[in-house]
Amino acid sequence: ISENELIRRYAVNRSRLQHLLGQIAEEGWVERLPGHGWLFGSTLNSGEAYARAYQFRAVIESQAILQPAFKVDPDALREARTEQQDLLDGAMFTLPRTRLFEINANFHETIVSWSNNGFFLDALRRINRLRRLMEYRVGGGRGRLKEQCEEHIVFLDMLAVDRREEAAHFLRTHIDRAWQSKDRAMDVAR
Repeated sequence: ISENELIRRYAVNRSRLQHLLGQIAEEGWVERLPGHGWLFGSTLNSGEAYARAYQFRAVIESQAILQPAFKVDPDALREARTEQQDLLDGAMFTLPRTRLFEINANFHETIVSWSNNGFFLDALRRINRLRRLMEYRVGGGRGRLKEQCEEHIVFLDMLAVDRREEAAHFLRTHIDRAWQSKDRAMDVAR
């Protein structure tokens, strides 16, 4: 779509439009074409696409742990465990949902980064950017947060003692449960 068409359609000035397009380009939803055109990419605009994003995450995150080059960063592991414990100690009830999403996304991206394979990490970051808005919309309350943080700590404890096979299976189940929770929240929202 051209910038001129967007300006006409949404009655916005070019400066504001370019600023907004720049922001959503950073999120990976749109790509600048030569000239003044933009190409909108795939987004998570349906329940089916959202489910597929979770399926994809379950596969790549669990497989990242099993990669030969996977190596836990002990300092990052301690930091992640402390952050999860802080959430359990009450921060989960006071932080805004946007911050909770960032903490969760960063947790999973940190684990995947230990695979030392940038392709896994790039793919997860892209999915996280795409699912951000859907996560805010679906929400689902804070009911599963306690269980999620507890699972994160159990998972980190497995990695701390190099039980990667078990951790990979646990993580896949964890992501599946997270999806089931989101799917139920989507049913309620419909």
